[in-house]
This record gives sequence, C-alpha cells and structure tokens, in this order.
Amino acid sequence: MSFSGEVYAEVEASVVNNGISPMAMVSGNPEPIDGQAYVVVWIRWRYDDSTGAGGYTGSGWYWEDSNNGLQQFGTEDDFKEWLVKNKPTELDEELKNWDAAEKAAFLNAHLSELEAHGCLYFTASN
Repeated sequence: MSFSGEVYAEVEASVVNNGISPMAMVSGNPEPIDGQAYVVVWIRWRYDDSTGAGGYTGSGWYWEDSNNGLQQFGTEDDFKEWLVKNKPTELDEELKNWDAAEKAAFLNAHLSELEAHGCLYFTASN
C-alpha cells in the first residue's frame, strides 16, 4: 500500500529566492506575491508502507541535503524503518521544528526538481 500526503512549510518570503516568489500558486492560478511577508509551501510526498521507498518526489527523500528536516531521524534507513513501523499519513508533527532558514535553503536547492515532479504548490500570506 502506498501512503501520500503533504507537509505545510511556511517560510519568510525574504529568504526564498526569486524562483519561488513570482511562481506562487493561489487557488491554482499564478499570482505574484511581491510584498508578501510569507510564502506558504506545501511539499507533497508519498511512500510504500512495506519498504519506506518513495520521497518528496516519490523517488527520493533528499537525504544528502543537510538542510532536510528529516535528518532528525538519523539515517535514511532509520527513517524508512520508522515509516514502515508507524505508517504515517502526515509528517507535520515530525517536521514542526524544521528551521525556517533550513527550509528555505532546502527549497531553493531543489525547487526545479520538486516543481517538475508536481511536488510543490504555493500560496502567499501576510
């Protein structure tokens, strides 16, 4: 069985590169968000509950990135073992303490790939 969901990640717009700001999606339509205080990002994920295979794009958890909020689990194998054991349908509790600067760095580093896989959508917030 495969589980999927999305992680809510609000980051300060000022720390996210221009690749995100003008691409914000509000109600499915591109809207500029210049002047907004925050960019609200939803990161989609899915995994196989018998192996833990999957990830933010369905093909990887970006474990090599030290800004990845999942690093708190230890190794990628530790995280996959946790997935198989707990079968979560959301990761918000696990990622609630993900540092805002690290989130922004993670998104900036992987924006193109995550967007290409339909893994992200954005809204703006004051």
